[in-house]
Amino acid sequence: MKFHGRLSPGVSTSLDTPLELIVHLPRKADGVVVKIWERAEFVDIDGKVVKEAGGDDLLLELHGSIENDPALRTRGRAKFVVANVVHPPRDANAKLHPVKITLEGLEEPYEATIPSTEAEMIGQNFELAITIEHGGGEVFKSKVPTFIRPALATPRVFAKRVVQYSDQGEPTWDDNDEVVLAGHFVTLGKADRETDDGHLIVAGFAMIDDSGRLLPCDGDGNPRPGEVLSLRTHKELFAYVTREVPKVARTIGDASISLRLCYPIEADGRLDYDVPHTSHLFGGNLVGPGDE
Repeated sequence: MKFHGRLSPGVSTSLDTPLELIVHLPRKADGVVVKIWERAEFVDIDGKVVKEAGGDDLLLELHGSIENDPALRTRGRAKFVVANVVHPPRDANAKLHPVKITLEGLEEPYEATIPSTEAEMIGQNFELAITIEHGGGEVFKSKVPTFIRPALATPRVFAKRVVQYSDQGEPTWDDNDEVVLAGHFVTLGKADRETDDGHLIVAGFAMIDDSGRLLPCDGDGNPRPGEVLSLRTHKELFAYVTREVPKVARTIGDASISLRLCYPIEADGRLDYDVPHTSHLFGGNLVGPGDE
């Protein structure tokens, strides 16, 4: 008996978009287990074999049966009826990325989680594939995975200085005060918790150039390869801006900067950063492409 299935679409740019599980063969079978994996070894979009550190991560198990459905058969599909869903155990402290799996006719998608230890601010690509088990053994394995490639944003800094705040907390900016941020240092990272009493987990560094764009550098301010910095928009990132390279938090993974000193970067790359009109020399807005 031949088994075959896949996830659709083949390439996605968002973890929020559900992936559809499609079973093609056989027409009928009982005791079927479909497993969803995040692959460590796979054939990339360009046809090259990629081997990443670590092993494959099991994301979800769907136990059920394949039933003949004449309407689906005309489209080269079979009906997979799920009887039981199994979520693998997760470390309570692990960083998890949710992903949704759906079937044709399913009202609410199943949600799986992808464990990740990656610290880089450019974000993580995911390669999802399936295996099918029947009769106690594996009978099918995806050769080419579904690629999840989150979209990129190229941030840019625009300085603004606050003259005063209204009673409602709304700022008034000094439009005549041009603030130049060229040469300033930016520490980027993720928060270690959802509340503002946490800390920034450092994921990367950048310098602001004359046009306000971010140039990648190391923790000592030395330039790194790459003309401008691009960020994965699915990441919840924060920025800490200083005139000089700070004496702390100069290594990836450092968590000594208070989150109260940082500002969130929106999904489109925008970060609103404002400083009162005092002896402070800068404030700014960090925005994504197209926001000029």
